[in-house]
Amino acid sequence: MKTQLYSYVRWSSDKQTGNSSLERQTRKSKEYAARNGLEWAELRDEAVSAYRGANWDEKKSALGGFIGAVKSGLVPSDSWLYVESLDRLSRQNVLDATEWFISVLKLGITIVTGLDEHVYNRESIAANATGLMMSIMLFARANEESETKSKRVVSHAKLLIERHKEGKPATIKSAGSHVWWIDSTGDEKEAVKPHPVMWDAAKMIVEMCKEGHSVFRIVAALRERYPYGFKGRDWSGSTIKNMRVNPALYGCRIMQLGKDEHKLENYYPPLCTEAEFYRIQEVKSNNKFRANKSSSISLLAGMRLIRCGQCGGTMNTLTTADGKIRYVCSSGLASKGGGCTRSWSLSGILIEHCLMIVLTHAYFDDSIRNQNSATNLDGQIEKYEVRIAELNTEIKNIASGIAKHYSEALVELLAAAEKERKQLVQELDRTNQKKLLLTANTVFETNMVNFFELIQWGIISDPTHETRVKLREIVRRLMRSVVIHKYDGIVSLQYSYKEGEHFVFEGAGKRHEWTHYIKRDKDTSTVVSAEVIEQVKNHRLIKDIETSLYNLETAHDGMFNMVLDMLAIVNYPKLKGSQFWPKKSSTERTVFKKPA
Repeated sequence: MKTQLYSYVRWSSDKQTGNSSLERQTRKSKEYAARNGLEWAELRDEAVSAYRGANWDEKKSALGGFIGAVKSGLVPSDSWLYVESLDRLSRQNVLDATEWFISVLKLGITIVTGLDEHVYNRESIAANATGLMMSIMLFARANEESETKSKRVVSHAKLLIERHKEGKPATIKSAGSHVWWIDSTGDEKEAVKPHPVMWDAAKMIVEMCKEGHSVFRIVAALRERYPYGFKGRDWSGSTIKNMRVNPALYGCRIMQLGKDEHKLENYYPPLCTEAEFYRIQEVKSNNKFRANKSSSISLLAGMRLIRCGQCGGTMNTLTTADGKIRYVCSSGLASKGGGCTRSWSLSGILIEHCLMIVLTHAYFDDSIRNQNSATNLDGQIEKYEVRIAELNTEIKNIASGIAKHYSEALVELLAAAEKERKQLVQELDRTNQKKLLLTANTVFETNMVNFFELIQWGIISDPTHETRVKLREIVRRLMRSVVIHKYDGIVSLQYSYKEGEHFVFEGAGKRHEWTHYIKRDKDTSTVVSAEVIEQVKNHRLIKDIETSLYNLETAHDGMFNMVLDMLAIVNYPKLKGSQFWPKKSSTERTVFKKPA
């Protein structure tokens, strides 16, 4: 086999992409390989800077990956590396650049520069040290040029930052890069604009993130609707993951100039509010279900809600060969003590069927509570807004102090102020949403109709249905806990939602019979009017419900039966007693005990 020559091409910014030097360098490297009997191959680092050594990263750059492959023996150590000039390899300080350069030569690699076709390898350096001295001088000059350019860029960027802070439009192109859904091709004294093509794709991503969709499903939707991809490349999970944690979503640009960090509020056109951005982070952290081969979506796993009643351990899910979900306690296998002595599981369809009964109660309670609340929220909203404004001033002053005189104490103070501000922004968002609910006359009817459309049996019985993602968010918002017991061949399911209701479903009496009972933590008085019930029952989904008035405080049994009737209209089957009396093994008889 011929010795390979790897042609390395690098440029440091997106705006240099597509320049004519790529074609020139490729042509010259191919000619050199042909003249010297070498087999040509290409390495390319697009928009990767050599000033701080980013192109040496063995996991993130083509050059770094090449060196890593040589070290591991995947690429022969006698390979050649062709570059237009040594500054393509490094623009770091001369000591670091020289040390890296020598380490590459020690691996056995031969480096050739296209401008003068000078060859560097262990033999040439040993025979003539002038070559090494020349390379040191070239690295020193490259670093000096980069330092000068960096100072010039930083100085110009700071002028534009001040312009932005004065409330004037500015597009800062010289330092850092803009997010992919933004058009920054205008003049530096103009504001950035939404990208004419990618903005709509970014909006779709944000909406799907707010609804709780997984990265896997977002990528699939993007490939279907925007097949041309992202910057000419296919959509990837890393693009979504990086985007959803970027403050640019609500218009904030974070710029790092040397050791100084600059936070530019209202720099980008926002895709969402700041409160919605924090809500996306909350959804992300509480939505840790994994998409397996069948893409099943659990309604409870990954949110720290469902636990084993025997050991208190969190229950996870597995998907059976026929595509059904089972909730499994595996703490006995994973823990060294304190867990169940054996792994056990229970049908997901039973747990989620009962969950929907409880969730319907919780949704009724929550919607009516919002409708009937007479609390004046304006004072609370004003209180939040005043404190947020105070914190904005505090944060600005602390950041200014850090810029003048760095101090760990100031950094901690800044972190505390930013944490408090984030919490208040979230509280303000929730309070404004509640106020909006209180001022909407038909919100109860609309909410309930939408809710019943979400929980139809076809959605509950299909573990892969995408609507289950939205249901997960309702479960996360309203449910407090789900505890699963299995003892003496009987299943006992205990549900609690956040306003105090406790529901228990379990096998009882003779085999294949079941019962339920309800208890509550505190007194409430939430009444649904006859007019509201009439409007709800006349909807196409629940038109057969015959009721006029009920009181959630006193009519538990009536409410429970009404919920069962309403669920039957959206195709729910009746719960069977046999579901609460699963087959048991002799081990279960001795291991699992009746809950207190």
